[in-house]
Amino acid sequence: MLPGGAALETTVLPFILRGIRLLGVNANSPMPVREIVWHKIANAYRPKHLAQIAHVIGMEELAFYLVRTLAGQIRGRTVIDMSK
Repeated sequence: MLPGGAALETTVLPFILRGIRLLGVNANSPMPVREIVWHKIANAYRPKHLAQIAHVIGMEELAFYLVRTLAGQIRGRTVIDMSK
């Protein structure tokens, strides 16, 4: 599926069946609300075992991972730690 906009036309059932959580905030939300939600996602909702279930990379590694991902050389999840 190629994104053609911000609309996500689906049901939550495929995500529930796969144990996937969609975490985020509406872009139209006031900035104070967004900051609270982003803080919770980065802290309270962050999996304690993230390093075992995903490649955690910093911004300096992003270009390297993008090239490898497009070449089909990366498997699994990749999380970009914006603080690195």
